[in-house]
Amino acid sequence: MTEAISKSKHKVKIVKNVMIPMRDGIHLAADLIMPDTEGRFPALIEYCPYRKDDLTLVENDIHYFFAERGYVDVRLDVRGTGSSEGYSTGEYSSDEIEDAQEAIYWLAKQKWCTGKVGMFGWSYSGQTSMIAAMNAPEPLKAISCAFFADDRYKADCHYVGGSVMPWVDHALYGPFMICNKTLPPYPEYSGEKWIELWRERLEKTQPWTLTWLEHRLDEKFWHSGSVSYYYDRVKAATFIIDGWRDGYPGPAIRMYENIKSPKRLLIGPWLHNRPDVGIPGPRIHIAHEMLRWWDYWLKGIETGVTKEPPISLYVQKFDKPAGTRDQTSGFWRYEKEWPIKRRQEKILYLHEGGRLSEEKQKSHESVKESYDYKPHVGVFGGVFSATPPHLLPMDQRWEEAYSLNYTTSPLEDDIEVTGFPKATLYVSSTAKIAAFVVRLSDVAPDGTSALVTKGVLNATRRDSFEKPEALLPGKDYELNIELGPTSWLFEKGHRIRASISSSDWPNMWPTPDQATNSIYFGVSRSSRIILPIIPQRKEKVLEPEYLPPVSLPLPADTSRIPDDFSLTYDLYKKQITMRSTSHMLGYSVRLRDIGAEISLEMYSEAGISTENPADAHVKGMEKVRIKRRDHTIEAIGEDILTSTHDHFHLILNLDIKLDGLPYFSKNWTKVYDRKLA
Repeated sequence: MTEAISKSKHKVKIVKNVMIPMRDGIHLAADLIMPDTEGRFPALIEYCPYRKDDLTLVENDIHYFFAERGYVDVRLDVRGTGSSEGYSTGEYSSDEIEDAQEAIYWLAKQKWCTGKVGMFGWSYSGQTSMIAAMNAPEPLKAISCAFFADDRYKADCHYVGGSVMPWVDHALYGPFMICNKTLPPYPEYSGEKWIELWRERLEKTQPWTLTWLEHRLDEKFWHSGSVSYYYDRVKAATFIIDGWRDGYPGPAIRMYENIKSPKRLLIGPWLHNRPDVGIPGPRIHIAHEMLRWWDYWLKGIETGVTKEPPISLYVQKFDKPAGTRDQTSGFWRYEKEWPIKRRQEKILYLHEGGRLSEEKQKSHESVKESYDYKPHVGVFGGVFSATPPHLLPMDQRWEEAYSLNYTTSPLEDDIEVTGFPKATLYVSSTAKIAAFVVRLSDVAPDGTSALVTKGVLNATRRDSFEKPEALLPGKDYELNIELGPTSWLFEKGHRIRASISSSDWPNMWPTPDQATNSIYFGVSRSSRIILPIIPQRKEKVLEPEYLPPVSLPLPADTSRIPDDFSLTYDLYKKQITMRSTSHMLGYSVRLRDIGAEISLEMYSEAGISTENPADAHVKGMEKVRIKRRDHTIEAIGEDILTSTHDHFHLILNLDIKLDGLPYFSKNWTKVYDRKLA
């Protein structure tokens, strides 16, 4: 067959709220965005808890694109959210996973379906696509998953290196989900029982934040929805998409490396947003690439997608650091396999006086360099990319002032690092609980320092994330820290810098004790950085050529709402506070068919004492307003997490207002042992 692709030839209709029966009598609500003609078509499912009818209505643009080209796109609300019945029992719960299997089989049997099903999505719906493939229902032939975690404890947005991730979970995502799960369905879509569905949600739904903090160690609880335990189960052809500046490039690479089904990997420079609108650019027409995947695996059209090398990577280069930088310098490249066969390891040893070089340490006597633990280090490193505000790292010299820094001489040639850098450090601490953070930076000739990647480990988890052990003050330990993956070209004349500190605020909860931490050198304690170096390819190979993004028509009226982000230092209280007024959507949405309008406001705050690391707090407040012709509903969710030396203290509040008057209220308070975090 000649290479081809489905053309835009169908008018599109939308069938609202098709109710799909589940085993226990509840129904999931699906919108079918489909060709307005008779025929049988493959189904493409997006399965998500973020309310198809309003909060993510604008995502219908890409569904219209596929429907015009001969697919039935299914937007499916997770149980207990949006227009679906029931109530949510947890993130990626067993009910939710089983529901997906039943929905796939039900949709495959419909008269408009060819019997072949695909799934796709970003973030949560990328994860549900991957989980569905892990359970291998026969009709599910192909998936496209973006920005997901393969291990929900070690690689998701809840814990990092064994420490709580405060900013995403408690200042942003936690309060958002308190509101999202307790908003009502619309009577126009759900009929007279909408109020009954709403009351059940209000009375039975529990905040997910409670569950995440109850499981502070790597327990069996986290295995549900973690594909890392079940790579061999994935049978569907899998197109994996991610960005180097997203929070999840590691899971994308590991999944590609470990699954055995047909697969493709695309990693660009983006944060946690769709590659056609992603920042920083360059942006690409991702719907076109996905269509090539669907056409081949679901329609049997020879699109050429399997003739190309299966891995496409964007190799980044130095840009002047800026939190809101729009573009990334660099270039696209194909690779045939992972790990890349021509990969070499370059070992750079840490030496006294801040030197980083390939020269091995010669002294048989251990020497150490020490630094005082400063819990506020990290505030110029950007924020974990899973929710707005999407901020890139800024100049790292502010962070490096409170770190131990080891820097190479100016490079004599370009060096490309592609893969997972690693650090082996010999360390000690004066505290029983200490974390170690390794930052890898590109230092320009003028001294500007751009963060490339980093790795984090709470040293009490040095041997196990299930059974942490306190440190013995003064005793030295070997730590092996994997840094996040990257593809980065260090240019001739630039320098490579490794910075060692013990904080990554607000992405990692600070350990509670003041401490002096040390790094050791010597033949028997050779602290070092291991870089995966990729030599230039000698033979010529096909290079990627991506179409530029196109503007897809928005299926709703929207108005943009700007974000803001500030950092203040109180000289009297000796406290650094980050504040953000952000918008999970970045806009308000007006529903054209029923005249309702939904808008979101979010206030986030993270405060840390520069003198007392046990004194930290994060606070998130989300307000969602649904304004209708006859009434207005407001949901206000608040998540406050504070710490003392030995405990976390959690306060959660939910308030529902109807036309400004109290309608429903609930709060939760809980105290948790820190478990050496």
